[in-house]
Amino acid sequence: MDVKDLMQQIADGNELAFKQLFEKFRDKLHVFVKKIVKNKEVAEEIVLDIFTKIWTNRDLAIEITNIERFLFKASVNRSIDYIRAVSKDKILKQVIWDEIQIADVVNSDDILITKNLQENVSAAIHGLPPQRQLIFKLNRENGMSYEQIAAELHISKNTVRNHMVEALRFIRTQLHAHQEIILLIIFFKNI
Repeated sequence: MDVKDLMQQIADGNELAFKQLFEKFRDKLHVFVKKIVKNKEVAEEIVLDIFTKIWTNRDLAIEITNIERFLFKASVNRSIDYIRAVSKDKILKQVIWDEIQIADVVNSDDILITKNLQENVSAAIHGLPPQRQLIFKLNRENGMSYEQIAAELHISKNTVRNHMVEALRFIRTQLHAHQEIILLIIFFKNI
């Protein structure tokens, strides 16, 4: 059965078609999400949530033209939502960091992806105006607070904050194609 027919059957409420879709993509999505969130249970929860939303909104299933792309994009978005939620909770942030530290041995693909993304981040940082680049590096690489940077550079704390907001906005724009993974790297680098 082709994907378009499968999606039509799901839109019509065919539970067997939905089960077929679930079984086809569940494991791939789980592995993908687990690489992002570094937690098996959270990955399972995210994947189940995505499929639950597809079933709940099955009348719209026929509008999905590329189901694999849709599922992976939804997985990335839900993973990022999870990481954003975790980033607001210091205890959860530490738990996630600990899990990353003891995560499975990194394979060569992960090393290449990480290296490539770090190069993209570095290139984006180097694209910042000199003052903004300095402020960004003092904060992110040297761990200086806004107050410390303001004192060091003889500018106001608000100026430092404004430079950081603009720096992050510029970097996000430059890295839009790699946004999902870059957010993870930046998030965990700054714990």
